[in-house]
Amino acid sequence: MSYTHCHFGNSMVNADIYLLQICATQLSPTLVLPTIFERFHVMELLSMNPLLKSNFLEGEQESTMLESCLMFIASLMSIRTNIGANESDLDRLEMVSLLCMSDRTHSQLMELLPKKCWAPQNKDFDAILAQVADYKARNFEASGSKQQGMYAPKAVVWEQIRSRIP
Repeated sequence: MSYTHCHFGNSMVNADIYLLQICATQLSPTLVLPTIFERFHVMELLSMNPLLKSNFLEGEQESTMLESCLMFIASLMSIRTNIGANESDLDRLEMVSLLCMSDRTHSQLMELLPKKCWAPQNKDFDAILAQVADYKARNFEASGSKQQGMYAPKAVVWEQIRSRIP
């Protein structure tokens, strides 16, 4: 079992991310980003100088560490679990993110939404789903079998996303 396994989710990983987010907001960006790059040993990879070579990493390790570093920075900037937003807003955001990737069934959405260690499953799940998604009724395939009904983001969700893009 790894540190990022779902059992550790909100109890440890998110608390660590939250602590790092607080620290990053209190420090200068000129200190935070270089420190992260140094800890991941990718500072040389970000240089335009082809003569600089990482003494710590070799071959495929370089691209793996750079990818991990960039994913870490993206996580620091995007995980909003502990920023004071209420549970319904976080669930809505998560549901919209899942639906914008592809249409989903009710059971897929229930399964893919993160489980909270300290709280039961969101009792507002169906209400939030009704706000953000339209139900597409079951279809029949050419073979005569039924497909499950799917939920797709409402047009207003797409408009809200489009309005936020600069």
